[in-house]
Amino acid sequence: ILGTPDFAIVSLRVAVFCDSNFWHGYRWGARFKTALKKNRTFWINKIEANRRRDRRINRQLRAAGWTVIRFWEHQIRDAEQECVRKVIWAVNASRSG
Repeated sequence: ILGTPDFAIVSLRVAVFCDSNFWHGYRWGARFKTALKKNRTFWINKIEANRRRDRRINRQLRAAGWTVIRFWEHQIRDAEQECVRKVIWAVNASRSG
């Protein structure tokens, strides 16, 4: 599956990605970009490339009829039941759609 989701329900075309706050740039402009002290150029280029790739993968999967769900690591850690509800909702919507 394009983008290698962490979980996928192929028959219903639901892809779930669990994104690291650091590697995928959570609050990129407000927090991480200014917090990087060492190897700034490398990390900024790397994380911005990851963010571009995530957006491209989202667009391509959606264009192919997939439901794409992305969770930040802190969402999984702090509100796992809400994450589960979102996946269940997407599965049910795909079944009835």
